[in-house]
Amino acid sequence: MSIRKLIYEYKRSLREMKAAYEAADPDGDKPIIGGMIHDLECAIKWMESGRDPERYHMDADFQQQRKSWVILYYNESKV
Repeated sequence: MSIRKLIYEYKRSLREMKAAYEAADPDGDKPIIGGMIHDLECAIKWMESGRDPERYHMDADFQQQRKSWVILYYNESKV
């Protein structure tokens, strides 16, 4: 199964869960379905971006710049 097909299936399931959420009893299944919706949304974002949506990701350029600062600081402190 291709990733595009998998994303399509997850989005279809998400639409079904949102419809079930609207029809659910607030004291019964609504919190459970809400959790399922959250999990589906996170999974879709992860598949689309290739990154965990709930983790903080530093920009790759900033990481490279930070490494340069560390090397520069280390070299200056040895002098």
